[in-house]
Amino acid sequence: MNPAQRLKELLDELAPLLGQESLPIDETGICTLMVDGSLALNLAATDDMLTLFAPLGEVPAERKPAMLEQMLRANGAGNASFVLGLARNTDTALISARRPWHGLDVQALEQWAGAFVDTAMQWRATLAQSPGNPPDASPATGWLQA
Repeated sequence: MNPAQRLKELLDELAPLLGQESLPIDETGICTLMVDGSLALNLAATDDMLTLFAPLGEVPAERKPAMLEQMLRANGAGNASFVLGLARNTDTALISARRPWHGLDVQALEQWAGAFVDTAMQWRATLAQSPGNPPDASPATGWLQA
């Protein structure tokens, strides 16, 4: 089965759980789901992996060195579950994760994507906070609202 078919099959199982008839895949092979109306969770397939990625927002210029250091440390020398980086030619922070197709069913995707979204939302809050003001720590009620 090719990557596009694998992704479509997984999304066809996920759609009813989100109260949707279907979840679209664009012409580049990416499915974008909006979380809480503000976070674009992207799913992209390759031959052996499913990739999740999301833009987190712009790294504030006044805190850029400290934020980049914090992001690098969070990557855990490549051992972290999720990877933080910057979009090419911009200061937009990104978070991504890759997982092999083997053993990836809709329940595993739901758990993995839930943890991914929770982490992404925490990083968005960190990027958005003013110096000296902690981010709002109120938990979301669910990782995806369709």
